[in-house]
Amino acid sequence: MDLVSVYRVKYDPFPALSKLQLDRQSALEELWENLYHQGDVDSASYAAVPKLVEYGELDLVAAIEVARNSGINPPVPKELEKIIKKHLITLFQKFRVI
Repeated sequence: MDLVSVYRVKYDPFPALSKLQLDRQSALEELWENLYHQGDVDSASYAAVPKLVEYGELDLVAAIEVARNSGINPPVPKELEKIIKKHLITLFQKFRVI
């Protein structure tokens, strides 16, 4: 599956995600720039959610989730649905939201 940024061009978020522990500020700037922009998200945004949850980058996860549910963005690709749901449920249980 080709992952697409908010600018609708190919974008692989995983190199930036792997940099979160080494250079958090730079990695977050890149991720915010490509995964969320003025309410827009796309497949790269969704693909990044599990790692963002694992690294505790919950502001970006929340922004992606709000945008996903806005009705104006592409749907989550079928192959990502289960893993995203699993990570979000784990996150919600951790904070006793569900």
